[in-house]
Amino acid sequence: DLTELEELDLPDNYLEELPTSINKLKNLKTLRLDENQLRDLPQAIAELSNLTLLSGSNQLSVLPPRN
Repeated sequence: DLTELEELDLPDNYLEELPTSINKLKNLKTLRLDENQLRDLPQAIAELSNLTLLSGSNQLSVLPPRN
């Protein structure tokens, strides 16, 4: 069951976007997105209230506001 996932490392995957369903990972504390092709993150990421570390050396121009 991925809803219990606390750490997600996705570096170097050429990701261009994250699914809005990422908000289902309610226990996620660490999300590493370094070296992908992301330009923005879905608003749903702001619903991850346990997220304490978000790393990403991408081409992000905007981060969604925290709820």
